[in-house]
Amino acid sequence: MKKLIDRKFFINLMQNIVCICMFFLILIPSCINIKKHSKKIRVLHFGSLDVDKIFNEMLEECREKYPDTKITLEPVPWGQYLDKLLTSSAGGSPPDVAWLENHHMPPLYEKGVLLPLNEFLEKDTTISIKDYWPRIIDRFSMNGKVYCLPNDVAPIAVVYYNKELFDRANLDYPDDNWDWNKFLEIAKKLTIRGPDGRVKQYGFYSGNWQNWVYSNDGKLVDDIKNPTKCILNDPKAIGALEFFYNLALKHNVMPALIGQQDTTGMDEEQKVRGCFNKYE
Repeated sequence: MKKLIDRKFFINLMQNIVCICMFFLILIPSCINIKKHSKKIRVLHFGSLDVDKIFNEMLEECREKYPDTKITLEPVPWGQYLDKLLTSSAGGSPPDVAWLENHHMPPLYEKGVLLPLNEFLEKDTTISIKDYWPRIIDRFSMNGKVYCLPNDVAPIAVVYYNKELFDRANLDYPDDNWDWNKFLEIAKKLTIRGPDGRVKQYGFYSGNWQNWVYSNDGKLVDDIKNPTKCILNDPKAIGALEFFYNLALKHNVMPALIGQQDTTGMDEEQKVRGCFNKYE
Protein backbone atom coordinates (compact mmCIF):
# COMPACT_ATOMS: atom_id res chain seq x y z
CA MET A 1 0.00 0.00 0.00
CA LYS A 2 1.33 3.44 -0.92
CA LYS A 3 2.56 5.83 1.72
CA LEU A 4 0.24 8.72 2.41
CA ILE A 5 2.99 11.32 2.35
CA ASP A 6 6.05 10.74 0.20
CA ARG A 7 7.72 13.66 -1.57
CA LYS A 8 8.64 11.90 -4.81
CA PHE A 9 5.31 10.11 -4.94
CA PHE A 10 3.51 13.34 -4.09
CA ILE A 11 5.07 15.19 -7.03
CA ASN A 12 4.11 12.37 -9.39
CA LEU A 13 0.64 12.07 -7.92
CA MET A 14 0.08 15.80 -8.00
CA GLN A 15 0.86 15.91 -11.69
CA ASN A 16 -1.51 13.01 -12.33
CA ILE A 17 -4.24 14.61 -10.28
CA VAL A 18 -3.76 17.95 -11.99
CA CYS A 19 -4.50 16.20 -15.24
CA ILE A 20 -7.84 14.88 -13.98
CA CYS A 21 -8.62 17.10 -10.93
CA MET A 22 -12.36 18.00 -10.64
CA PHE A 23 -12.01 21.39 -9.01
CA PHE A 24 -9.74 24.48 -9.08
CA LEU A 25 -7.50 23.61 -12.10
CA ILE A 26 -7.52 27.13 -13.52
CA LEU A 27 -6.50 27.70 -17.14
CA ILE A 28 -6.45 30.45 -19.71
CA PRO A 29 -7.05 28.52 -22.94
CA SER A 30 -6.79 29.32 -26.58
CA CYS A 31 -8.89 31.95 -28.22
CA ILE A 32 -12.13 30.44 -29.41
CA ASN A 33 -12.83 31.33 -33.06
CA ILE A 34 -11.07 34.65 -32.54
CA LYS A 35 -11.28 37.01 -35.51
CA LYS A 36 -7.98 38.25 -36.91
CA HIS A 37 -7.35 41.93 -36.16
CA SER A 38 -10.48 42.02 -34.00
CA LYS A 39 -11.03 45.34 -32.18
CA LYS A 40 -13.13 43.64 -29.53
CA ILE A 41 -12.07 40.72 -27.35
CA ARG A 42 -14.48 38.97 -25.00
CA VAL A 43 -13.05 37.02 -22.09
CA LEU A 44 -15.34 34.55 -20.33
CA HIS A 45 -14.67 33.32 -16.79
CA PHE A 46 -16.51 31.61 -13.94
CA GLY A 47 -14.80 33.38 -11.06
CA SER A 48 -16.14 35.67 -8.37
CA LEU A 49 -16.03 39.46 -8.31
CA ASP A 50 -12.59 39.19 -6.72
CA VAL A 51 -11.41 37.13 -9.69
CA ASP A 52 -12.95 39.69 -12.03
CA LYS A 53 -10.93 42.37 -10.29
CA ILE A 54 -7.69 40.37 -10.60
CA PHE A 55 -8.31 39.77 -14.29
CA ASN A 56 -8.94 43.44 -14.92
CA GLU A 57 -5.68 44.31 -13.21
CA MET A 58 -3.88 41.75 -15.36
CA LEU A 59 -5.43 43.16 -18.50
CA GLU A 60 -4.51 46.77 -17.81
CA GLU A 61 -1.10 46.39 -19.45
CA CYS A 62 -2.75 44.83 -22.49
CA ARG A 63 -5.28 47.65 -22.70
CA GLU A 64 -2.51 50.23 -22.50
CA LYS A 65 -0.54 48.48 -25.24
CA TYR A 66 -3.59 48.13 -27.51
CA PRO A 67 -5.79 51.15 -26.70
CA ASP A 68 -7.91 50.65 -29.83
CA THR A 69 -8.93 47.14 -28.72
CA LYS A 70 -11.82 46.84 -26.28
CA ILE A 71 -11.35 43.93 -23.86
CA THR A 72 -14.39 42.96 -21.82
CA LEU A 73 -14.72 40.39 -19.05
CA GLU A 74 -17.90 38.36 -18.79
CA PRO A 75 -18.39 36.43 -15.54
CA VAL A 76 -20.74 33.43 -15.75
CA PRO A 77 -22.01 31.37 -12.78
CA TRP A 78 -20.17 28.08 -12.45
CA GLY A 79 -23.25 25.93 -12.90
CA GLN A 80 -24.06 27.58 -16.23
CA TYR A 81 -20.53 27.94 -17.54
CA LEU A 82 -20.08 24.93 -19.82
CA ASP A 83 -23.59 25.33 -21.24
CA LYS A 84 -22.79 28.97 -21.97
CA LEU A 85 -19.61 28.01 -23.85
CA LEU A 86 -21.36 25.33 -25.88
CA THR A 87 -24.51 27.28 -26.73
CA SER A 88 -22.67 30.50 -27.60
CA SER A 89 -20.30 28.55 -29.85
CA ALA A 90 -23.19 26.78 -31.56
CA GLY A 91 -24.96 30.11 -32.01
CA GLY A 92 -21.96 31.72 -33.66
CA SER A 93 -21.14 34.16 -30.85
CA PRO A 94 -18.48 32.44 -28.71
CA PRO A 95 -16.05 34.35 -26.49
CA ASP A 96 -12.57 34.97 -27.87
CA VAL A 97 -10.82 33.76 -24.73
CA ALA A 98 -12.22 31.52 -22.03
CA TRP A 99 -11.18 30.32 -18.60
CA LEU A 100 -11.43 26.52 -18.49
CA GLU A 101 -11.47 23.67 -16.05
CA ASN A 102 -9.99 20.40 -17.28
CA HIS A 103 -13.36 18.71 -17.77
CA HIS A 104 -14.44 21.47 -20.14
CA MET A 105 -11.79 20.36 -22.63
CA PRO A 106 -13.35 17.15 -24.07
CA PRO A 107 -16.76 18.55 -25.15
CA LEU A 108 -15.23 21.76 -26.52
CA TYR A 109 -12.56 19.81 -28.40
CA GLU A 110 -15.14 17.45 -29.84
CA LYS A 111 -17.21 20.40 -31.06
CA GLY A 112 -14.12 21.80 -32.78
CA VAL A 113 -14.46 25.29 -31.28
CA LEU A 114 -10.97 25.59 -29.76
CA LEU A 115 -8.21 27.23 -31.75
CA PRO A 116 -4.77 25.52 -31.53
CA LEU A 117 -2.07 27.71 -30.00
CA ASN A 118 0.95 26.20 -31.77
CA GLU A 119 1.23 28.93 -34.41
CA PHE A 120 1.06 31.67 -31.77
CA LEU A 121 3.56 29.92 -29.50
CA GLU A 122 6.05 29.61 -32.35
CA LYS A 123 5.91 33.36 -33.02
CA ASP A 124 5.74 34.59 -29.40
CA THR A 125 9.20 34.81 -27.84
CA THR A 126 7.78 35.77 -24.42
CA ILE A 127 6.19 32.36 -23.84
CA SER A 128 7.97 29.01 -23.81
CA ILE A 129 6.03 25.79 -23.65
CA LYS A 130 9.00 24.34 -21.74
CA ASP A 131 8.15 26.56 -18.77
CA TYR A 132 5.07 24.44 -18.01
CA TRP A 133 4.78 20.98 -16.53
CA PRO A 134 4.72 18.57 -19.50
CA ARG A 135 1.84 16.56 -18.04
CA ILE A 136 -0.40 19.61 -17.82
CA ILE A 137 0.36 20.66 -21.37
CA ASP A 138 -0.19 17.08 -22.54
CA ARG A 139 -3.56 16.96 -20.80
CA PHE A 140 -4.73 19.86 -22.94
CA SER A 141 -3.12 18.75 -26.19
CA MET A 142 -4.40 16.46 -28.92
CA ASN A 143 -2.50 15.11 -31.90
CA GLY A 144 0.41 17.45 -31.25
CA LYS A 145 -1.74 20.57 -30.98
CA VAL A 146 -1.85 22.63 -27.78
CA TYR A 147 -5.23 24.16 -26.90
CA CYS A 148 -4.73 25.63 -23.43
CA LEU A 149 -2.04 27.37 -21.39
CA PRO A 150 -2.10 27.00 -17.59
CA ASN A 151 -2.71 30.09 -15.50
CA ASP A 152 -2.33 28.30 -12.19
CA VAL A 153 -3.07 24.87 -10.84
CA ALA A 154 -4.55 23.59 -7.60
CA PRO A 155 -3.60 19.98 -6.90
CA ILE A 156 -5.99 17.87 -4.84
CA ALA A 157 -3.23 15.65 -3.49
CA VAL A 158 -1.83 18.07 -0.91
CA VAL A 159 -2.25 16.93 2.69
CA TYR A 160 -2.41 19.62 5.34
CA TYR A 161 -3.13 19.32 9.03
CA ASN A 162 -4.06 21.37 12.07
CA LYS A 163 -1.01 21.49 14.34
CA GLU A 164 -3.01 22.87 17.25
CA LEU A 165 -5.34 19.87 17.27
CA PHE A 166 -2.44 17.44 16.92
CA ASP A 167 -0.72 19.12 19.86
CA ARG A 168 -3.90 19.04 21.90
CA ALA A 169 -4.15 15.26 21.31
CA ASN A 170 -0.41 14.83 22.03
CA LEU A 171 0.17 13.25 18.62
CA ASP A 172 3.21 13.47 16.37
CA TYR A 173 2.81 15.35 13.11
CA PRO A 174 2.51 13.36 9.86
CA ASP A 175 5.76 12.28 8.21
CA ASP A 176 6.92 10.40 5.13
CA ASN A 177 6.59 7.03 6.86
CA TRP A 178 2.82 7.17 7.12
CA ASP A 179 0.76 4.65 5.21
CA TRP A 180 -3.04 4.39 5.01
CA ASN A 181 -3.24 2.27 8.18
CA LYS A 182 -1.30 4.85 10.19
CA PHE A 183 -3.43 7.60 8.72
CA LEU A 184 -6.65 5.83 9.79
CA GLU A 185 -5.26 5.17 13.27
CA ILE A 186 -4.54 8.88 13.79
CA ALA A 187 -7.83 9.98 12.23
CA LYS A 188 -9.68 7.86 14.77
CA LYS A 189 -7.74 9.44 17.64
CA LEU A 190 -8.50 12.92 16.34
CA THR A 191 -12.23 12.30 15.99
CA ILE A 192 -14.08 13.58 19.06
CA ARG A 193 -17.65 12.75 20.05
CA GLY A 194 -19.90 14.42 22.58
CA PRO A 195 -21.90 12.77 25.39
CA ASP A 196 -24.73 12.13 22.96
CA GLY A 197 -22.42 10.25 20.61
CA ARG A 198 -22.49 12.88 17.89
CA VAL A 199 -19.22 13.86 16.30
CA LYS A 200 -17.97 17.25 17.49
CA GLN A 201 -14.70 17.10 15.57
CA TYR A 202 -13.86 14.93 12.57
CA GLY A 203 -10.35 13.62 12.13
CA PHE A 204 -10.33 14.08 8.38
CA TYR A 205 -12.19 15.64 5.48
CA SER A 206 -11.95 15.37 1.70
CA GLY A 207 -14.50 15.45 -1.08
CA ASN A 208 -12.28 13.78 -3.69
CA TRP A 209 -11.78 10.08 -4.23
CA GLN A 210 -9.69 10.12 -7.41
CA ASN A 211 -6.36 10.71 -5.67
CA TRP A 212 -6.92 7.62 -3.53
CA VAL A 213 -7.29 5.50 -6.67
CA TYR A 214 -4.05 6.87 -8.06
CA SER A 215 -2.34 6.46 -4.70
CA ASN A 216 -3.21 2.77 -4.82
CA ASP A 217 -1.77 2.41 -8.35
CA GLY A 218 -5.24 2.31 -9.86
CA LYS A 219 -6.62 4.09 -12.91
CA LEU A 220 -9.95 5.61 -13.90
CA VAL A 221 -9.91 4.65 -17.59
CA ASP A 222 -7.70 2.54 -19.83
CA ASP A 223 -6.39 5.49 -21.88
CA ILE A 224 -6.81 9.08 -20.68
CA LYS A 225 -6.61 10.50 -24.23
CA ASN A 226 -8.66 7.87 -26.02
CA PRO A 227 -10.66 6.05 -23.34
CA THR A 228 -12.50 2.94 -24.42
CA LYS A 229 -13.62 1.70 -21.03
CA CYS A 230 -13.78 2.58 -17.36
CA ILE A 231 -11.53 0.37 -15.23
CA LEU A 232 -12.72 1.34 -11.78
CA ASN A 233 -13.67 -2.32 -11.39
CA ASP A 234 -9.96 -3.11 -11.09
CA PRO A 235 -9.10 -4.48 -7.59
CA LYS A 236 -6.69 -1.58 -6.95
CA ALA A 237 -9.37 1.00 -7.70
CA ILE A 238 -12.01 -0.89 -5.73
CA GLY A 239 -9.69 -1.15 -2.73
CA ALA A 240 -9.02 2.57 -2.81
CA LEU A 241 -12.71 3.48 -3.11
CA GLU A 242 -13.67 1.14 -0.29
CA PHE A 243 -11.03 2.65 1.98
CA PHE A 244 -12.05 6.22 1.15
CA TYR A 245 -15.80 5.79 1.58
CA ASN A 246 -15.37 3.67 4.71
CA LEU A 247 -13.71 6.66 6.36
CA ALA A 248 -17.24 8.05 6.60
CA LEU A 249 -19.52 5.02 6.36
CA LYS A 250 -17.65 2.58 8.61
CA HIS A 251 -15.08 4.43 10.71
CA ASN A 252 -16.96 7.75 10.94
CA VAL A 253 -13.76 9.80 11.01
CA MET A 254 -14.88 11.91 8.04
CA PRO A 255 -18.21 13.61 7.29
CA ALA A 256 -20.36 11.73 4.82
CA LEU A 257 -20.68 13.22 1.38
CA ILE A 258 -23.12 16.07 0.83
CA GLY A 259 -26.66 14.80 1.18
CA GLN A 260 -25.64 11.80 3.30
CA GLN A 261 -24.46 13.49 6.46
CA ASP A 262 -26.36 14.34 9.62
CA THR A 263 -25.14 17.75 10.77
CA THR A 264 -27.93 18.43 13.23
CA GLY A 265 -26.70 20.61 16.07
CA MET A 266 -23.39 21.47 14.36
CA ASP A 267 -22.52 25.02 13.38
CA GLU A 268 -20.89 25.82 10.05
CA GLU A 269 -17.37 25.64 11.47
CA GLN A 270 -17.99 22.26 13.05
CA LYS A 271 -19.33 20.86 9.80
CA VAL A 272 -16.03 21.43 8.01
CA ARG A 273 -13.55 21.40 10.87
CA GLY A 274 -11.18 18.49 10.70
CA CYS A 275 -7.73 17.82 12.01
CA PHE A 276 -6.19 17.34 8.62
CA ASN A 277 -7.42 17.56 5.10
CA LYS A 278 -6.58 17.36 1.42
CA TYR A 279 -6.41 20.52 -0.63
CA GLU A 280 -9.20 20.62 -3.20
